[in-house]
Amino acid sequence: MLANKIGTWLPSLGNIAHGLLNSLRVVGSLIILSWLLPYCGKATKPKPVTCNIYISATGWHSTKPSSRFDQLYVYDADSLSLIDSIPLTSMADALEVSPDGRCLYAQCVDGGLFKIDALTRNVVWSVPGMGRITLVDAGRLVAREGLEGTDVIDVTDGHVIKQLPLDIRVLSGPSNGTTVAAILDDTTPDFHGDSAVTVFDVRTGAHYGYYVPRLSTGEALQAIYVARLHPDGKRVAVIGLFGSVRYCWFMVGDVLTGETLLRQQITRPFGDIAISEDGKLAVVTDPGQPWYGEGGNGPSVFDLTTLKHLKTLREESDLLSWAPAQVRFVSGDRKIAFAPYPMWGGGTVFIVNRATLVGERAAEKPYSGAFLGALGTGPRP
Repeated sequence: MLANKIGTWLPSLGNIAHGLLNSLRVVGSLIILSWLLPYCGKATKPKPVTCNIYISATGWHSTKPSSRFDQLYVYDADSLSLIDSIPLTSMADALEVSPDGRCLYAQCVDGGLFKIDALTRNVVWSVPGMGRITLVDAGRLVAREGLEGTDVIDVTDGHVIKQLPLDIRVLSGPSNGTTVAAILDDTTPDFHGDSAVTVFDVRTGAHYGYYVPRLSTGEALQAIYVARLHPDGKRVAVIGLFGSVRYCWFMVGDVLTGETLLRQQITRPFGDIAISEDGKLAVVTDPGQPWYGEGGNGPSVFDLTTLKHLKTLREESDLLSWAPAQVRFVSGDRKIAFAPYPMWGGGTVFIVNRATLVGERAAEKPYSGAFLGALGTGPRP
């Protein structure tokens, strides 16, 4: 009798235990899920980009005229607050920042290229000579264009791995690759000595494409001052002139077809071109010649997808008053940084919001007597 009752209860007890076990599993899963939920959203959110803006300066303290200084001043890209300074042997007139922000490459006016550790502020190596510098190959190489040709320098120890031909000059392109826009120093019946652009690989020496910027009449520009390669590797943006210094143009062309895609007349050829990392925007500075009292037209912004002129920043009084000549995209393409001509006493660093194309703030000059030099930007190390 008792055995029969036990036999009857056992299945029921088993079902109850099974149910309790399932309930505990559900409760445990809910507890674990409640722990994980707060972290799930955070895993998909992109981290904010913390960026530094570097501007070189030379001058003296207003209270001590004999106290000359040469420094790299470091600003936070969003707040433009001064956060650090790095001593230099002389003012830098060209500046590049490694992709990780750890190393700075300063071409100084005393004739030396210096690699500087951004954290320790120590000089890692220096190479004598002067010229315009471009960081390429994801920060592994720096190309320096000088009077005797362009040196390609290994950033590990500063040794020159090759020298490019004299007819390849003014190299500029995306820092994550080895291809750059190069102005050809060549002459044909169709154009003058420096009015054609090709795409050149600084590591292999190979090149492809050929673009001659032309007016709508078909006439070629007579000189190109700036050329920058688009991230797509096919388009180049240039600043050049036709006839005289008062007939200057910004153009975008296709090096594979030779077609000019965009033309915009500007005031002077002494500006700069910045292309956003996503390749959608180009900013062109048109500074005039401030030492002659010329304010220029102000920087212009172009949509490279629609090939339309979006805005000229004339209404930004801070920009117009000192005619910025240098431009960089910063903070993950969210901001546009401007700075004046190297060795010009007026102006300072100015930030424009990319989304609104409205000026946000200007940085305080480190000292009233400072003459500013090269502008550089990069992630905070």
